Amino acid sequence: MRIFVAMPLGAVRDSYMDGATINRFKALGARFNETENQLTEAEFREVMKTTDVLVTGWGHLDIKADMVKDTPLKLIVHTGGSVGALTESALFDAGIRVLTGNEYFAESVAEGTLAYCLYALRKMPLLSNALSMHGQWGVEGASTEGLLDRTVGIVSLGAISKHVIRMGQAFRIKFKVFSTRRDEALAKEMGFTYADLDEIFTTCKVVSVHTAASPATKHMIDRRLLSLLTPDQILINTSRGMVIDELAMAEMLKEKRFRAVLDVFQEEPLSEGHHLVGLENAMLFPHCGGPTMDRRVYITNALLDDIESFMQGGSMVNEVPKEVAARMTVNL
Repeated sequence: MRIFVAMPLGAVRDSYMDGATINRFKALGARFNETENQLTEAEFREVMKTTDVLVTGWGHLDIKADMVKDTPLKLIVHTGGSVGALTESALFDAGIRVLTGNEYFAESVAEGTLAYCLYALRKMPLLSNALSMHGQWGVEGASTEGLLDRTVGIVSLGAISKHVIRMGQAFRIKFKVFSTRRDEALAKEMGFTYADLDEIFTTCKVVSVHTAASPATKHMIDRRLLSLLTPDQILINTSRGMVIDELAMAEMLKEKRFRAVLDVFQEEPLSEGHHLVGLENAMLFPHCGGPTMDRRVYITNALLDDIESFMQGGSMVNEVPKEVAARMTVNL
């Protein structure tokens, strides 16, 4: 089968493919995009005339069914996470199969989520800065807390939140989960309970948002829900910025209504003078919850295992069904 790696030259491709990984692709006869630019639609259509397996990464143009009609394309392999924007349902209907690194992304983001929980609960930035910058041994009134035996609220049940729940078992966390699709057998198996958003926002020490971005979820966490939080609670967002009404959140953070750890924003990167910058109860991170750099080559090699299996007529661990892809984050 003819493989084409569409990821352009540069730091992103280098982070996903070391020398050994590139050699694995070459051993399969793969061709590469040898420019520093993403393919234009015209270039893409030309490449697809002789491509059975397409390997994509962040920034690739959206693939519409008409762009690959009457081509030999059989498999799209996305080294990123969500394929909600990259693919459309008609591709699946045409028999094209899709792989993604989403499960590995999810596991890494879940790890980051628990790190953010501990970071905020233990007041790590406050205590560390006081000592390292000012030589101050402790901060008056800065009592530390932990995750052990805590109640944590999860907004939306997907790949990331399932990993958070699994990892959280080590801390004996009691999870309350909001989901529009309830599966009581799964809840029993994983040891969580379902709850509505009001209950989560009023009873959980930590509220962690894991909702995919779509027109239906824009500002799903609105002013009313945010107003339920208290100064004792922590809001964490590692999903997408547009899921929360950011202006309302900024106003309430200025009033010290609650604390927040934010890894994602409606505008990325943040502009100068952004309304969330400089707030002492808002801990901001530049969309780095995951995957961590050390996982990227691992992800590509796991996808390569699936490509090799596909070429031999075997099963694929990281295949994404049409119905799952439809629920993934899209670009708005």
